[in-house]
Amino acid sequence: IKVGAGPRYITYDPSNGYLYVAGSLFGRVSVINSSTNKVICTIQVGTFPSGIAYDPTNGYIYVTNCGCDTVSVINSSTNKVIGKIEVGTHPMGIVYDPSNGYLYVANSGCCYVSVINSSTNKVICTIKVGAGPRYITYDPSNGYLYVTDSNFVCSQVSVINPSTNKVIGTIKVGVQPEGIVYDPSNGYLYVANYISGTVSVISTVIEYEVKFVESGLPSGTPWSVTLDGVTKTSTTNTIVFEEPNGVYSYTVGSVKGYIVSQSSGTVNVDNSNVTVSLTFTQISTQTSTYTSTQTTTQTSTTTSITHTTTHTSTTTPTVPTTTTSPSSFPITYIIIAVVIIAVAVAVILIRKR
Repeated sequence: IKVGAGPRYITYDPSNGYLYVAGSLFGRVSVINSSTNKVICTIQVGTFPSGIAYDPTNGYIYVTNCGCDTVSVINSSTNKVIGKIEVGTHPMGIVYDPSNGYLYVANSGCCYVSVINSSTNKVICTIKVGAGPRYITYDPSNGYLYVTDSNFVCSQVSVINPSTNKVIGTIKVGVQPEGIVYDPSNGYLYVANYISGTVSVISTVIEYEVKFVESGLPSGTPWSVTLDGVTKTSTTNTIVFEEPNGVYSYTVGSVKGYIVSQSSGTVNVDNSNVTVSLTFTQISTQTSTYTSTQTTTQTSTTTSITHTTTHTSTTTPTVPTTTTSPSSFPITYIIIAVVIIAVAVAVILIRKR
């Protein structure tokens, strides 16, 4: 498809199915009908058009004009320029933020990003970033904006929180970063480093500390925790995981001779660190002895039997008990009775004589 001289940037308009190509040399935007792959018209904008973006809230196309420090507003239903917005020096990259409906413009000739309210088409604020900001993208996984600061000294990516419109961090990348794009399949950002000839891969997932702290174990005793399928072991009193927002299950490994206050549960990571306290209690071992005495009538013999039982518990041992069976009738009484009867019989026989 033949378009104007020096085509550099392109965007798609889902409202009409057209493609809009910024041709930097003659300050024109070419409009392509994607069903026929033919240019249906050209739109004159500012000097040296660079970045281009579609705003779904109003259906307009926004084009940064690097040579005249403006942004042209195109009504895609008529394909005509309906306005011009003054921004910073040498604007290049532009992106729409669906979280607040604003447009963010990277001004490469200064250290600022211009924020445009598309409902009024006016700049509402500027954000100071690194030197030479060129391109910018939006990360829907965390709602942040990422700007490439292409100056040789910086060579970094500035991170903007659009809820406050402030820079919350910077990320060092290769020399003179330019293009930047978000990959929704893995949640990574990819940065093209012009001088280095490399692409930096940035993980934008924010992770928080999930710390398990134990008490009760002797120093140096190994213990373990499994969180979300990952097991970690420590001989100190802490085990630390790093997790993004979400709810995670955990289990605490058993330690011989101890019971733990909570052997399993869940933790909810919600934009902050989480600490779980665990208490190990030693299981006490006690021994109790009791004696029982049994006497049998058949043998008239008393037998003493001693039982020793070991109890493993944390309760008071059973009080010793003694059981005694009744003794047999004494044989001495029988002998005395027999003697008395024999004496009586002898007395009777003597008297008869």
